Amino acid sequence: MTTNDISVLNYINANKLVFTEQMAKALGMSESTVRRALVRLKKTQRIVRFHCGASSISEIVLLSSLYARYDLHICEKERIAKKAASMIKFGSNIIMLGGTTVACMCKYITNKGLTVITNSMLVFDQLKQDRKTKLIYLGGEYDHDEAEMQGALNINVFQNLSVDCLFTSATALDDENGFLTSRVNAINFYKQCYAASKKVFMLLDSSKYQQQDIAVIARFDDVDYLISDNSLPQPTQNKLVLMKINLIIVD
Repeated sequence: MTTNDISVLNYINANKLVFTEQMAKALGMSESTVRRALVRLKKTQRIVRFHCGASSISEIVLLSSLYARYDLHICEKERIAKKAASMIKFGSNIIMLGGTTVACMCKYITNKGLTVITNSMLVFDQLKQDRKTKLIYLGGEYDHDEAEMQGALNINVFQNLSVDCLFTSATALDDENGFLTSRVNAINFYKQCYAASKKVFMLLDSSKYQQQDIAVIARFDDVDYLISDNSLPQPTQNKLVLMKINLIIVD
């Protein structure tokens, strides 16, 4: 191994789960240097690599389900995330909930003087090195499958908060029911988040359209803005506009 490989490996093992940009800043390397080290470490099976970073081998069970999703429709997710980040005003108070698309926003929101409230380990790990971001990580029961905190503790917190914007996602978009998730136990938590937020942004790539899931996480009237890509069917776009959702389509 090279000296850079050793530095990167030690950093990953110490932090368990890290992102490329985060490692580059912490180690004083370029992102391309870090990526080359990750390629070599992956070949020798010393780490688990995903699209935006890497994890120690001990995190492989978590990565097998969640971080594999980073690579799915990544170009669309990045464009959606960049557009969402551009709509945040300097110094805002925001909520960022779980999901890979929301986590993709992190690289675009540093140095904006934000207060970020999150239940997502993905978001926390990417923003914890940014000294200009006030980061509030919510308590609760840890969900290993989604790498986020859930439960009654989160609900109690949001009863006393008022924030500028909320950024969230869903596993499915249904023309009749709205936005869906598989996590039935998260419904009340999300309702509290919507109630605490002046504006709700749903970030959803078009692959989620007409997928099936069990629980309605948001009705159409819960959402102020939907940011999606241009493969979302035009009839659905027209229907969303009629429902007074501010629809933003990224190319």
